[in-house]
Amino acid sequence: MNFRRNKFKILLPTVCIVATTLLVIGLIITIAEGPNPFGFLFPLSLPAFYLLDVLSPFLPLPKLSGWLLMLLGVPINLLMYFSLGCLLDYTVNRIRANTVTDEG
Repeated sequence: MNFRRNKFKILLPTVCIVATTLLVIGLIITIAEGPNPFGFLFPLSLPAFYLLDVLSPFLPLPKLSGWLLMLLGVPINLLMYFSLGCLLDYTVNRIRANTVTDEG
């Protein structure tokens, strides 16, 4: 995979993985010590939970605990961020190709 042409396909899922890891570490620290130092990362995991809320009447999911819901949300977020990265890469490469052909 060419990193120069496909930056967002790699960067956005990597940011999601790092943010999720920090969030889980923060939750473990919260259980052990006190307030979550990585609470500001909760908005990064919200897109999957909003999607699950919309799809919950149609999915045969039982009542899930918080940890299982988070484990289900992580791959959904990764898929959403990877798709967004693909869309951004396609848009940037398309604009770059159009500007090169227009100028050249």
